[in-house]
Amino acid sequence: MTEPSKKQKYHFGDTGSQSALKQIIQDRGAARILLVRGGASFEKSGASAWLEPSLSGLSIREFYNFSVNPNLKDLQKGLEVYRDANPDLVLGVGGGTVLDMAKLLAYFGDTGIDPDLYIQQKVSGRASTQYLVAIPTTAGTGSEATHFAVLYKDKVKYSISEEDLLPDAAIVNPLLSSNMSSYLTACTGADALVQAIESYWARGATEESRGYAKKAIKGALRWLELAVKYPSKESRTGMAEAAYWSGRAINISKTTVCHALSYSLTSFLGYPHGHAVAVLFPAVFELHQKKGVVPSVLSALFETEDIAKEVFKIFASLGLGAREILAQKSLEALLSNVNVERLNNNPVSLTKAELKNIISASLS
Repeated sequence: MTEPSKKQKYHFGDTGSQSALKQIIQDRGAARILLVRGGASFEKSGASAWLEPSLSGLSIREFYNFSVNPNLKDLQKGLEVYRDANPDLVLGVGGGTVLDMAKLLAYFGDTGIDPDLYIQQKVSGRASTQYLVAIPTTAGTGSEATHFAVLYKDKVKYSISEEDLLPDAAIVNPLLSSNMSSYLTACTGADALVQAIESYWARGATEESRGYAKKAIKGALRWLELAVKYPSKESRTGMAEAAYWSGRAINISKTTVCHALSYSLTSFLGYPHGHAVAVLFPAVFELHQKKGVVPSVLSALFETEDIAKEVFKIFASLGLGAREILAQKSLEALLSNVNVERLNNNPVSLTKAELKNIISASLS
């Protein structure tokens, strides 16, 4: 695998970030903008005030107040707004859910494809020319750097993968993550760390993606705990950068079993995504260690026991363990929603019994 050929403009850092956005809008000659944003988080993050100078004098339509996980009904409502707005540019400002929704609206709005038919594989993808700018206000998913988006229908998760879902421009201003709660910081940071580790051992990994994953892992191990417990401009900047490189890594390699199983914990048990992957990671890592996968894949990067101990220690200290004991009757329901594409990208094949053991060990 190689990174998709679509090139992305990228600006990192608080200095010059407003100028970068203004320049993009000016270069595109954009007069009508669809702003896809969070709810209360839009104000709390400082994004509203930060955006105001760049959007002054333009026609702005907003779409917000959708579910915490992008679902088909919300997307269909958003597409009505998109068609009415007829935007020159789509601007996504928020966490992973917001950025995914912005990507989906830009793609399906421009192509005119019915997303329901798309996920039923009754229509094929087409090229989109809608210009999309992603501005994250959390440090975790790396959605600003990927050509994927998550979409749920009836609690079933679908992974939409199209080259044109990659935002045309990403502006990462770490200061917009300054007002995240400690719990949200922990969840998003855990997602960045786990997906980088999964990227490193994935079947789809390349030398390029492992280089990005290495940057992400080292950055997250250095800054995650500090960003949660002792937040500062330095730690927020470190985690924002780690999240971006994590996104660049999975943009090539995709993720593996932790993510394949995590969507069920989100859909059926209500775990935020980052908390879900953190809960699953210790059991997943230990199983792969027993199979001899982790030492052979990660030995060039870390002493295996050291990374395991370090990650487990961080997650435990941040309170990212299981919050209830799983009822046995729920196990089959969780296994019914496993993402097969992500599972097939795992470095070794896993049996249904092994998947059951991972979930049971994680939620006991």
